[in-house]
Amino acid sequence: MALTTIQLKTLRYDLQELAHIEYHDVLTELLDHYATLTEQKMETGLSFEEASRWAWAELGSGKGLQAIQADFVRNIRRQIRRQHMGVLKSYFRWPTTVLTALVGVITYLVVPMLSGSAC
Repeated sequence: MALTTIQLKTLRYDLQELAHIEYHDVLTELLDHYATLTEQKMETGLSFEEASRWAWAELGSGKGLQAIQADFVRNIRRQIRRQHMGVLKSYFRWPTTVLTALVGVITYLVVPMLSGSAC
């Protein structure tokens, strides 16, 4: 049994306003689960309101949904941190470090020669 547009908007409202789900990816995924659970209960003969209440409880209500969002945020931050560390580590690999030191030494030696010939 497919939910109507109004029913889906009601479920989305629950997630956004009651559970304070802020991130689009989390909202989309949770809405899919919420709608599926609601549809499954409606197939057993429950009304939309009863089925959505059952699905809401099954998903963990507001606190359980907030925990899912918090896990999402932690995982994203962890991934970003790993990417940044990877970039930083790439700057300090031996070829890059040696090349940077070599360019610095050459610049240190060449600049006095150029400023001496300008006079």
